[in-house]
Amino acid sequence: MVGVELAVREQDFEAVFDEARATLALSGRADPGVAGRLEQLIHQIHERAAQTIEIDLANLELMAASCFNVFAVWVGLINELPPARRYPLRFTINPAVPWQKRSLTTLMCFATDIVSVR
Repeated sequence: MVGVELAVREQDFEAVFDEARATLALSGRADPGVAGRLEQLIHQIHERAAQTIEIDLANLELMAASCFNVFAVWVGLINELPPARRYPLRFTINPAVPWQKRSLTTLMCFATDIVSVR
């Protein structure tokens, strides 16, 4: 599927995966209305992943619980892989947005070998 863009674009939200850089950048407001499309995007990325995935949340203002749950499911999918195929998720957060650090620190507690936050 070379050349296929992996992205979700809505009025106030965008999630774009750069396969060459293994980077997923989210921006705007991830409200419950985008959770299903975000989950589909995560599954597509997971099917292709073979290395560390960088997830940039620096420009994400808000994430509904239903969207955050998509990342918890992603961690579960990675945990189901054989150990040699597991890959890490590295989140870049915006320190000025308090929910990001709190939420991702919690996620990191459940998957210290998969999730890191900077």
